[in-house]
Amino acid sequence: MTYFVRIDNATAVRRAILETTKDFLGILSSYHHMLDMREQKMDVVQQLAKTLSELSELFTKADALLPERSTKEVEQFLPTETLAPRTKPKPVKTSELDRLQESLSLIEERLNKL
Repeated sequence: MTYFVRIDNATAVRRAILETTKDFLGILSSYHHMLDMREQKMDVVQQLAKTLSELSELFTKADALLPERSTKEVEQFLPTETLAPRTKPKPVKTSELDRLQESLSLIEERLNKL
């Protein structure tokens, strides 16, 4: 058996539900953005640790191969210009975050129609 309940001011109720859903999707979107940033940060930290480990090994090997010199002798061989740092392009992730943004835009369109 099915019962129907009359809702007074149904348009306002629909609008409130859609706005709440929009807010929820915004929060969920920012949460996924935070998770992506955390993952990227962990990748960068792991890459940095790996690079520092390799540099430490290379410095140890280079130190063993170089003869003993005074600081004045070493300073004449140092470069005077600094090199520009290398940057890697960040990978673009299309995931659940994009789907949430699409859903958010659909809800905004429905709100504008009301």
